[in-house]
Amino acid sequence: MFGREWGLLGRNLPEAEFCRIPACYAVLNDMKRLVPATLLCLLGIVALNAKNTKRPLRVELAERQRLLKYSLVDPWASSGEVYVVSVEDRTWTKAKVKDIQKLTSQQCSSPEGRYTVFYKNAIWLQDNESGKTQQVETEGEFSTQCFSPEGKFVYSIGKIVKIYDVARGKSTDVKEGSYPTWSPDGKWLGFDDGKHYVLLDLQTGNRKRLFSTKYGAGVDWSPDSRYLTYTELGGSMGGFLFWGIKCIEPYRVWVWRVEDDAHDWVEEICKPGRGFTWVKNSDLLFDKPAGEESLSAGTAPTGWHKVDAGPFLILAPPGWEFHQLDGADSYVGEFVGNSIALRFDYGGYSNPLKEERKPIYVVIHKSIDGHAAKIVSPGVPGHGITGVYFRNAGNASGLTLFGKDLTPTQQELALKIFETLRFGSPPPRYVLPPPPPRVTQNLFHIPD
Repeated sequence: MFGREWGLLGRNLPEAEFCRIPACYAVLNDMKRLVPATLLCLLGIVALNAKNTKRPLRVELAERQRLLKYSLVDPWASSGEVYVVSVEDRTWTKAKVKDIQKLTSQQCSSPEGRYTVFYKNAIWLQDNESGKTQQVETEGEFSTQCFSPEGKFVYSIGKIVKIYDVARGKSTDVKEGSYPTWSPDGKWLGFDDGKHYVLLDLQTGNRKRLFSTKYGAGVDWSPDSRYLTYTELGGSMGGFLFWGIKCIEPYRVWVWRVEDDAHDWVEEICKPGRGFTWVKNSDLLFDKPAGEESLSAGTAPTGWHKVDAGPFLILAPPGWEFHQLDGADSYVGEFVGNSIALRFDYGGYSNPLKEERKPIYVVIHKSIDGHAAKIVSPGVPGHGITGVYFRNAGNASGLTLFGKDLTPTQQELALKIFETLRFGSPPPRYVLPPPPPRVTQNLFHIPD
């Protein structure tokens, strides 16, 4: 009543104005209205603060994943492994999957596991209790999230979205669209309407238009039906490396919060564009071999970020950067931060650190990201090389990463960074000229 009388409805006012206008009006016209005006003012402040203090999507998602024990993963890794996304800091780490065939299966199973929809020259429905199968359609497509909790599944033929009722054995046309999915809680039906990905509430008929499907695809629901993930063309091309541009076709993996349409990207990938999916943490194996520890994206200190050099990357504190340097017959560069320069040599002539021997040096042999590594550090910090050497870092190349004369604090940080090394895709086959030489001071050159 007061908001309408004072002309405040529909106006976007700061908190101070929201309170000052009605209060002054009340004082000037009727002191009896001061109390209700003040109450209205306080309610307005509470509403404004509640709106303005909504937690950032990636922070909330990270907390919710930890609470409900599920993770966003990229199944496109080596056999039996996935890349697990750390959504808050946009990094990833590898993990093994208990059942990789189940994860990569193109079939759709009902929540209780009784029914399975599969495609074999037609759409088929199998009753896993009786073993009986029946043909539903001679053509069409469906997602791995096609079932509702009520025993119905969604699919599409051409540009028509259809729902099949298992109990009745009958299909019903729903809307024009394709690539449909059903949220795990059964509330939302999602599909591509030709321009955008749309959510339809079958109970109310309400529709929500989300992202453009011109360059976006690979939709997957979180287990709690609160988020959607999808992959969209675009993002950083990764800069200029020795052999050329790191990624000529970059993609970003996005997460959309259904409640308020907040969305943010959580990972960058290079082609091929592909869909990510959520899995239960109980389906992943993060354990390391006995006696072996490593600092992964999942256990790296809070705030560390990914610094990518192309065929490999590190996690490092804020402010660290990658610089490519001039190299004659190998890929040379450095990671710089915290007054430290860690230089690397990637190729067929990487220094094996044979001169750094016991007892002057501490020498450790272990596995980092599945690659045999040799780590050396001087027994007396500040005098000598702190480095790591991989005889086989992929692509028939070795890798040496090192710093010289590091203080005790710098040496400790460098050793932690070595543990975060992750190896990625092979370099592109095309070659572009390297950038002009860069003047770098206080760098140590390891002789051949």
